Amino acid sequence: MSQIYGRIFWLKQAAAKNKPPQRPASPSPPLPLERYAGVYSNPVYGQVTISAEKGKLSMLLGVNQQKVLLQPFDRDSFTFTWPLDLETAVFAIGPDDGAMSLSVDWDGGNEFKRLKKKPGS
Repeated sequence: MSQIYGRIFWLKQAAAKNKPPQRPASPSPPLPLERYAGVYSNPVYGQVTISAEKGKLSMLLGVNQQKVLLQPFDRDSFTFTWPLDLETAVFAIGPDDGAMSLSVDWDGGNEFKRLKKKPGS
């Protein structure tokens, strides 16, 4: 997990200097977007839902389930605007090549654990 928070820290430093984070010269493409899709939970912030639709990744969050678009940054790292700030979302990939958690840079970094799918769903 420290690698994920290291990436968030690096991206947050760029944002603190009023500069958008600079993408690597040759960013890695994300995994197939369906591998990130799912419901993730955090004890403080509740649940967020990640959806892959029409070649784009989006997140529903907040009390009103506001939809924000996740922009690819580098492999499992994405950026999004919430509400007016550029934020970072980094997925941790599990042994099944699907996302097992999502870390966002709110309040110094928060992890959302992916909820397990119920059998048959």
